[in-house]
Amino acid sequence: MSAATGRVWSVLGDRKLFDRTAVDALRTELTWLTQALAPLSHSVPSHEVAYGTALAALESGRYFRLVADLQEFCSAPPVRQPRRWHLYMG
Repeated sequence: MSAATGRVWSVLGDRKLFDRTAVDALRTELTWLTQALAPLSHSVPSHEVAYGTALAALESGRYFRLVADLQEFCSAPPVRQPRRWHLYMG
C-alpha cells in the first residue's frame, strides 16, 4: 500500500495536468500516509510497533478524509486549462 500511495503522489505531481493548489493538500496527506506505513516495508525489529502505527493511521479520521478527498478528486479532477487554449481548439 505504501508503494501505491507513492505512485498516486507522483501522478498528482504532474504540474502540467492538474491545478497545483488543488493537489498540494492531497500530496501532503499522501506523504503522511506513506510515512505512517513505511515501517512495514522495511525489516523492523519491533514489528508490533510498526503494525500498531500503520493500523492507527488506517483507522484514523485523517485517513478516511483522505480517501473521501481522493474519491472527490477522481470524480471531478481539477484539470488545468491550457495557457494558450486557442491552440487546442483545433
